[in-house]
Amino acid sequence: MIFDPATGTPGSATQTIYAGVADGRSGQPNIYRSTNGGSTWAAILGQPTCTQSGNIVTCTGGVTWDVTALGDDGLPATPKASLLAKQGQIDSQGTLYISYSSWAGPYRGNFGDVWKFVPGTSTWTQISPANAANGYCLAGGAPYWGYGGLGLDMQNPGTLVVAAVNSWWPDGQLFRSTDGGGTWKCLWEYQAPVTGWPPTVIKHFSLNVASAPWLAHGNLQKPAPEASVKLGWMMEGLKIDPFNANRMMYGTGETLYGTTNLSAWDTGGTVSISSMATGMEQTSVLSLVSPPSGTAHLFSAVGDVGGWRHDNLDAAPSMAAGYIVPDSGTMTSIDYAELSPSFLVRVGSNAAFTYDSGGNWFQGNADIGNYGTVAAAANASRVLWAPDGAPVSWSSDNGSSWNASANIPQNSAIASDRVSTTKFYGLGGSKFWVSTDGGATFTASAAAGLPESGEVRAVFGREGDVWVAGGAQISGGSSTCTVCGLWYTANSGSSFTKLANVEDANAIGFGMAKPGGAGYPAIFLAGKVEGVRAIFRSDDVGATWINITD
Repeated sequence: MIFDPATGTPGSATQTIYAGVADGRSGQPNIYRSTNGGSTWAAILGQPTCTQSGNIVTCTGGVTWDVTALGDDGLPATPKASLLAKQGQIDSQGTLYISYSSWAGPYRGNFGDVWKFVPGTSTWTQISPANAANGYCLAGGAPYWGYGGLGLDMQNPGTLVVAAVNSWWPDGQLFRSTDGGGTWKCLWEYQAPVTGWPPTVIKHFSLNVASAPWLAHGNLQKPAPEASVKLGWMMEGLKIDPFNANRMMYGTGETLYGTTNLSAWDTGGTVSISSMATGMEQTSVLSLVSPPSGTAHLFSAVGDVGGWRHDNLDAAPSMAAGYIVPDSGTMTSIDYAELSPSFLVRVGSNAAFTYDSGGNWFQGNADIGNYGTVAAAANASRVLWAPDGAPVSWSSDNGSSWNASANIPQNSAIASDRVSTTKFYGLGGSKFWVSTDGGATFTASAAAGLPESGEVRAVFGREGDVWVAGGAQISGGSSTCTVCGLWYTANSGSSFTKLANVEDANAIGFGMAKPGGAGYPAIFLAGKVEGVRAIFRSDDVGATWINITD
């Protein structure tokens, strides 16, 4: 949705509005315009459209594809019969620029285009970089991506940057034009002519990730010509500062990059790009632990880049604090031994162990699966791992060998007792499972009415104290829940009490008891209490809750 600021005045509605829609039908328009503040709409005449004949889609301007062609995942790469308008912007002269892709992305949509529309003359012009840039800009051949990010220089009409939305190899790509899309320059290219392999890559940029060193992925070198530290991918959001034409920022699947010398691109100089996301990371936090002793306040497990040992909560962690060796990629769970907290175990694409609070990590010789949840015995004598889609298993030799646990179902949520060195717990199949032999065998508790899945957390310093959180899966602001809430046991699961005031519990944790209070650890909850979804704390074993959401 784009509003033309030239058609509005302060205090009144903008009259001209453009909207891009995702109509994947053959021959249908995707750009609509209102000239009366949204009261009525009409498709803009002359806009590019696509038509399907048999399996072949052909678009205005020559872009074409086969809807049955399969992608790397074995599914149709571009099954729609239309180009989707991804991003749009109006320049200071009223010209509308639009980037298109054959799929919403970011993993599909191998075709795209860029067009501009001049309202005064009702003229559409195809300005795709694929038609104007040299072939060595396009990885030596035809483009295999759609276009996403688009930014206009509001001080210099006709100057713009567009991004390949799903170019993964050998790197992402950005294109710049200073003549309204008549000609383009790319941010990197193969040295011409390409006579051997690997080709030489000529870069018109430098990349600095010092503020987010994990973006270097341990400085692991990839085979040329692939970049080890990349410009990015999934590049949808891209804007040039309207008050400073040298300043541009764009979002990627990992971080927010930016530059303050963009015009160097035009004179053959080097565009200096750096991470501008200090204090932020575009990933998902999947597991956190805070051991009771040691120099590290926090250990995290996150998507894509593993996680870190956080020695300073006021600064981004260093490369040395990252889980680089062994590299687990996405990490889903981490735990420490309550009575020996310098021992930690983390799991992702493998299981890794440390005895020195994350100073050094090592990987076992045998892996039994990926991801899932992990639990460490209170004295570090063994670990229990519930990988996704694989049997729950235990190891007493730091992953050199694994033994399947008896009875407990796959994909159970697991936890260790924080006092007993032989007790482990699990939640799976709407049953609570207990092991008293170090995870070798499990027995189902007689407790009924528990959720199918959720989170299990045992309380430090209290043998047999366990909490079960059953939370709704939230999507698009709505949630669904069959058996949800918060349950508590003080006898290792022989019986449970369901808290009446908690409707939904997505995550739970424990902290220091309130001074002068009941002496029970503070309970922290992400969930829904008495109709309100927030972050809560309880200082009285769940009898009452304080909303601590900032």
